Amino acid sequence: MASLQPLFRQGDANVVLNSGILSQPLTKSKIKKGHALPPQLFSHNSQAGEWFKGAVGMNNPYGWAGRMMDVLETTGEIEPSFSLGRESAWLRGQQVQQNVVKIGKVTKLRMLDKNKNTRSSFVRMNDKKSLSPFHEYFSDVRGQALVKSDLLANHLSVISDSASLTSIGSLGAQLNTVLKLIKLSSNFEHKRQVYFVRLKGFDTHDNQLERHPVLLKELSDTVSTFYAELELLGAQSQVTTFTMSDFGRRIAANGQGSDHGWGSHQLLFGGALNAKKAIGVFPDIRLKGEDDMGVGRIIPSLSNEQVGATLAKWMGVSEKGMSYVFPNLRNFAVHDLHFF
Repeated sequence: MASLQPLFRQGDANVVLNSGILSQPLTKSKIKKGHALPPQLFSHNSQAGEWFKGAVGMNNPYGWAGRMMDVLETTGEIEPSFSLGRESAWLRGQQVQQNVVKIGKVTKLRMLDKNKNTRSSFVRMNDKKSLSPFHEYFSDVRGQALVKSDLLANHLSVISDSASLTSIGSLGAQLNTVLKLIKLSSNFEHKRQVYFVRLKGFDTHDNQLERHPVLLKELSDTVSTFYAELELLGAQSQVTTFTMSDFGRRIAANGQGSDHGWGSHQLLFGGALNAKKAIGVFPDIRLKGEDDMGVGRIIPSLSNEQVGATLAKWMGVSEKGMSYVFPNLRNFAVHDLHFF
């Protein structure tokens, strides 16, 4: 991860130590006394869902970024939430819907312009009134999709790609589109935007020594290149990039790889960061040590909701709004991890 070293040296990168899925503080002694564990620990889908939801153990249909945007003032012709490639549970909101943007292409419903009558026929069909609320809802969704796809296509098509980002890999292609959307924020009249990108492949049960360094190099090279592009825009202090992962890996080896763990470290990048020292406390990684709940699974000392709440506060969420965005936050003494 050599390409990230300059960001750490200049104080534009930091790490949150040993965070994970928690609805309340837990220690090894509390677990032994029978304190309840978060639901479905060590399950990929469940733990990723809990990170996205930001309301551990609660039946909440929205993601914490979606709820965050619900309580913040949003403006413009199109919602300021963007997911690259496919819909993200993290961006699901009650009021503010997410835009799913295809990676590497400008999404446009081109077949509607195949001839002069196609689009007008589609619009007339879509505008037909119905007594069915389901039909009305689907008509509204179709109409919004048409407006948004045209709007995004017209704006994105005139902005050049970043050759340095698109040459790296799948994450570079996603952040290339994010960079374009950042450049368009004033066109859309957005005061704030959120973006979701993903890098897969970290479930390293096998060949970890070969696979893991390749993934970390792609992450490192892409983020450092993205940051350099933000510096050219003068926007490095207005954008914060951070990682989320379903869980860390067990300390105990699994032959050629590693098994599912619990606590993990999250990376932060941005000119607004307070990067004098790492956030939190490094865990005791001895097998059967104070932070090992068993077979090398490290108990997190910081909640994913504390991490998210610090980011949400920087975005402008008030103390009152925070209880809606992170309902478990009241169970923790510290609400702000002060990494800004």
